[in-house]
Amino acid sequence: MRHLKQAFWLIILLPVFLWFLAEPAVFQSPSFFSLRKVIIQLTGIATLCYMSVVMVLALRPRWPEAWLGGLDKMYRLHKWLGITILLSAVIHWMWARGTKWAVDWGWITLSAGNGRGQEKNGDGLNTRYAANRLDRIMV
Repeated sequence: MRHLKQAFWLIILLPVFLWFLAEPAVFQSPSFFSLRKVIIQLTGIATLCYMSVVMVLALRPRWPEAWLGGLDKMYRLHKWLGITILLSAVIHWMWARGTKWAVDWGWITLSAGNGRGQEKNGDGLNTRYAANRLDRIMV
């Protein structure tokens, strides 16, 4: 059981740690929308890594079976990684869609931007689109 917990936390934390090493500007997010962009990228990459490990475990290889303590423990790791994938994917989806919904509902306001309808940090949210959308909702 000890090896199962170690393997689970290693699989969970290794992609996150490697992503933090590869992304130098992660702690320099000056605005909410740049932080949003970073969190969406982290959860997306981590979820893909977890899915890759789950697919390898679904092949039932022999090499982790002995270390984890049997095929039943490997199935348990597969199950808990699947639950983690679901949670990570929902967090990814909520950061991607929920922020746009919050702008549409008026809970978050966008900055004036650089005059071309984009926010200054270039995260891809169109402020003119959001403003037109809010005007249509309010009418």
